[in-house]
Amino acid sequence: MRRATRVLAGIGLGLLAFGVAYAAPDEDQQEAPFVTRAAPGERAEAGNLAARLFGVRAAELVESEDWVGETRGVWLLADLQIAARQEYLVPQFMLELDGRLYWASTRSDATLDDIGVDADLPRRGTVLFEVPRDALDRADEARILFSDSGIDPRLGTRLRFDVDLADIEVEDRISFDDAERVPW
Repeated sequence: MRRATRVLAGIGLGLLAFGVAYAAPDEDQQEAPFVTRAAPGERAEAGNLAARLFGVRAAELVESEDWVGETRGVWLLADLQIAARQEYLVPQFMLELDGRLYWASTRSDATLDDIGVDADLPRRGTVLFEVPRDALDRADEARILFSDSGIDPRLGTRLRFDVDLADIEVEDRISFDDAERVPW
């Protein structure tokens, strides 16, 4: 009887160890961000980040008061409002389009990229992405991603806005305003 109990206990522990090893996340899952999804127009909050995406536009040339941006591809402009929730942060902005990830352009000082945001003091403005024209033409949808991790966006919290590109037309020229502080 004791031998049968030991054998069953050994088998049980072996199955338990196998289950724990099988259920443990792999390295990619351990480094994946916590993603909160929202639709354009909705205010989304996750971690130290709060944002609202108002819309997306596309143009061959963009301009602000002090800058004109030309590109070999096209510009995708994301108009948004963003704030920190607890403490100052410099958010990272990414665009996932046709299976590729594009980081926000830092060519203009008038956009929200590389601008820090304070807790509960939102800024409204535009983020620019330079993308190949054929990638935009092939894509039916895009994902606008905001991360609150300044070190590695895989390790933080991420807001994700899914955008339908079916009605987006590429304009010749679009003007955008400098980023500014505004109330929610």
